Amino acid sequence: MAVQNWQVLTETLVAATPEAQGRRFLGLVDTGSQRSAVSERVINAVEFPGNPVEYLDVGGIGSSAQSTPAFWLWLGIELGPGHGQVVPHERQLSVWQLPPPAPPNFDVLLGMDFLGLFELVLNDRTCMFTQN
Repeated sequence: MAVQNWQVLTETLVAATPEAQGRRFLGLVDTGSQRSAVSERVINAVEFPGNPVEYLDVGGIGSSAQSTPAFWLWLGIELGPGHGQVVPHERQLSVWQLPPPAPPNFDVLLGMDFLGLFELVLNDRTCMFTQN
């Protein structure tokens, strides 16, 4: 986990089912986002068992809302300092797809629907997650 250019980035595990191996992507910790999201690269890399579960109208600050699909996914992050292992969480989330263009430096946006499941400690240039 690292803080770069005022962004907290962490290795994130993404899987379509709890039994799936999952793929690793770089995730951005975004406490200002209510829901988590993934880029189209994640959608293409993870094998989904079905179609989108819903469509959401999503818009950021200063932008108009766009309709985007949401998928059921399992996410995981590294816990503790120097733990070195990405731990999958035991809860499935409805995660929306980031509208194009894809962000240049991350593929997963970790919103409060996921972050609220953990204690988050942020100090200067370090960040640590622990389970509630």
